[in-house]
Amino acid sequence: MFCVVDDTSESLKRIAIELWSNKNAREALDLIINLCDSSSSDPLFEFLKISRDNAKSIAESMKNKADRELKLSLPRLLRPMLQAYTISIPVRRFDQLPHAKIVDGMYYFDRVTYEALNATGLGEEVALPDWIV
Repeated sequence: MFCVVDDTSESLKRIAIELWSNKNAREALDLIINLCDSSSSDPLFEFLKISRDNAKSIAESMKNKADRELKLSLPRLLRPMLQAYTISIPVRRFDQLPHAKIVDGMYYFDRVTYEALNATGLGEEVALPDWIV
């Protein structure tokens, strides 16, 4: 499950919406290039072990691709970025939690839901045995 937790993940959500919901690969590519220019995305690229400049270079090299080829290539660049903000959640718990949809099969938690989320659900108290604390 993709989670919106900061400005970078908010940008990634907008990129995914442009690519898959609005089917506008050119705009999605421009948004990726803008993300690479933003210093606020440094933690993402550090996590992915790639420099922002290298990611931007890869994205800019896609500008000359035909629309169909771009639509097929862009997800390969975007998926690792999205996966950096992805958590695992049991399917049986999914319907119990408030979520939104980018496109069929791709859902996300907004910041409020993510911040309230813990291992048991939304805002439930978890009692830990003293020996764990």
